[in-house]
Amino acid sequence: NGYTNDGQILGNWVGRQGKGIQMWSTYWLTTQNSITAKVRDQQVSTASLKGGRLQDASISATWRARKSVDLLLSVQYERWDFPLLTGSNQQQNVTTQIQLSFNPKAWRTR
Repeated sequence: NGYTNDGQILGNWVGRQGKGIQMWSTYWLTTQNSITAKVRDQQVSTASLKGGRLQDASISATWRARKSVDLLLSVQYERWDFPLLTGSNQQQNVTTQIQLSFNPKAWRTR
């Protein structure tokens, strides 16, 4: 039966008769530094709330600046068109993220 309740799909990210694909790849520069690229395309069937389409792409880089400091930089472009929500207008946006993480050494007690 899969992930269903009395034959009804639960938690599917594209819904009934929808199509979706997502791909990502990570390139490791060193054991702590990496670059990741992601792409996603989701098409929802018109039988489900007039359907729609969502596309996004992102790239992010993680860099170990010092032994206890990590830096994450990310940018994402997103485009969507769901007539029930947006009318006939296609929507789009760009999101950026900067994250600084501090990982202190473990406390030592005597």
